[in-house]
Formats: sequence, structure tokens, C-alpha cells
Amino acid sequence: MDTRGQLLRKLVVDGHVNVAERQSLGVVYRQEVKDIVNSILRQDGAFPNHGATKAVYEGATLAQVDSNIQITWERPSLWEPFTVAERRIETFAAADAAIERFIDSEWRTGIDGIRLH
Repeated sequence: MDTRGQLLRKLVVDGHVNVAERQSLGVVYRQEVKDIVNSILRQDGAFPNHGATKAVYEGATLAQVDSNIQITWERPSLWEPFTVAERRIETFAAADAAIERFIDSEWRTGIDGIRLH
């Protein structure tokens, strides 16, 4: 993978790049981000991958469920971070539509202050 591709993947997966990396990236295109998310989703079956943590992830998660893609939004209980206080799920037949919805939900104003063009 080229340097730009590695930096874009870092931005998408980690949600952060340093100043030098930000300058190196320059303009970030929505399609580049969609391609990375789609690749990870196909590879891992979910995006983002929260690992083995038991705490409730606050935000959206994409997951392959049978032949559909689901976005699940969750928020933890105020007093118990391991308990779901609220959950909403949307199901999509097409990965592109689900990824678009995910980007609109989570990165509408950009990723780490980097606007998507």
C-alpha cells in the first residue's frame, strides 16, 4: 500500500493523524474513505472493530448480517458503561448505501477535522 493509502487507512481506522500526516494527505475524498470502509467491512465483517472490549461503544457500527449490512447505534448507560441504554438499528441491502449512511452519521463534518470532499 502506498504512503497516502496507509495514511488514509490510519485516519479512517484510528480517527486521527498528526499534523505532518494531515499536511501530507491534503484533500481527502469521500470515495477514498468509502473504499477503505468497504474493504475493512468485507474483510472483517464489521467496521469499526472494537476488539475484545466489553464496554458499550457509543456511536455507529457497520456489520455484515447474512446478505445485508446493518448499522447499529448504541449508547451506554450513564452509570454502567457495560450496559446498553439505547440502541437503534437500520438494515441495508447494499453496502454502498449503508456506508454512505455511516459516513453521514459519523463523519458529516469530517474525520479529525479533515473535511471529506
